[in-house]
Parts: sequence; C-alpha cells; structure tokens
Amino acid sequence: MPYKYGMLLVLGALYAPQTVPAQDNRTPIVAKFREIGGVRTAANPVDPKAAEYRGEYFRNSEGSTLLARTPVVNGQERPERTVAVLTDARTGKVTDISYSKRSAVVRQQLRLPLVPLKHAEKDIVGHRAVNGLQCMGLRVTCVNARLSTSGVCGVTWRSVDYDFTVKMEISQPLAGGAERFHVTEMYDIQIGQEPDAAKFEIPSDFAVSYNLVRAPAGVK
Repeated sequence: MPYKYGMLLVLGALYAPQTVPAQDNRTPIVAKFREIGGVRTAANPVDPKAAEYRGEYFRNSEGSTLLARTPVVNGQERPERTVAVLTDARTGKVTDISYSKRSAVVRQQLRLPLVPLKHAEKDIVGHRAVNGLQCMGLRVTCVNARLSTSGVCGVTWRSVDYDFTVKMEISQPLAGGAERFHVTEMYDIQIGQEPDAAKFEIPSDFAVSYNLVRAPAGVK
C-alpha cells in the first residue's frame, strides 16, 4: 500500500500492470515483526531518536491478517501503547485498533474476495532468500509532494510463494549528507501454523467508528 514517511509518499508496485502470476494469500502465517526509522549521518550512524517498534504478524487460512506493533522506548517495549491493523478477509474491512484507547477505526472497505497481489515485471529488481523465504524485490518510489520530486528509494521484498512482505528497506538522501531511513522486517516466520481465532476479533467492549477511504480491490 502507499507508504507515508514525513513528507514522503512511497508507492510500491501495487498499482502497476498485473503481470506476475498470482501467489498464495491464504496459507496461515505467524511471525515476529520489527521496524525502525529515523535519520542518520556519517558521524552518527545510529539515530538516538529513531522510532522503533516490535510486534507480531498473523494470517489465518481465510486470508485475514493482523499486524500488532508495540513502541520501544529507551530499549524497553511499551505494551500499553500497542496498536494493530486488522484486515478481515470475510468483510473486506481494514481496521486500526488501539488497545489502550479500547477503540477501533474502520478505515478501508476492500472489494471481496481479497486476491493475491500481482506486480509488473518492470518493477521486479531481483530475487533472493530473506529470512528463510524466497522473495522478489520490488522497487519502491518515494514522492515528495512538497518539492514535486520522485525517485526510487528502496526495495520491498515479498514472498514469492505466500504473498506477504517479508522486508522493506527505504533510504532517502537529505541535505548535508544525512539520510532518512526506514526498515520493516518479518522474522521467526512459521508457515502453516493457524493463529488463534481470537486474534482476528475486535473486543466487544471496544468503541468502533468509521473513517473510510477508497482502496483498490484486494490491496492489503
């Protein structure tokens, strides 16, 4: 899906002509997740203010997914601030969940059935194993709406067999030799393990609201 980072809008190959054969988007998956993003320089290759998250990813045999993200502050996870994104393959609803606020906001209504993503051959930059899975690399384009500029700024590594993103690496040059970076990654990936069905249910006492935007069929 389109990815925003500050003033950057990152467009993968999701809206390109669909030419690569369909993949499997219903095999159950359980994985751990990590994410980090910030600004680094040659003098300070590790950004002390980098935003870091850890979490888990689940997909069931219906094709529903849940990605839960917990912020890391000073090296410690803050579970009370965990948020999640639930994509329900039965209803097509994409919902942002805040466990601390006990709320859920439905932000997209996808067309059903959800279908595996397909990608244009021109956007594939290579193939390699990533965390035990054979992946295709898809070029990522960053668009700076303020400066009206765009360019390739990274690679998304998607599983060839199981239709999900295993890793995304983005870097964008800044003034003075600095670089904005953002990395997300799935690891400890278990294929074929059916997650607990309760993972895909919004708690009955959560307040549910709607802030819908349009989305192409099957995007998740």
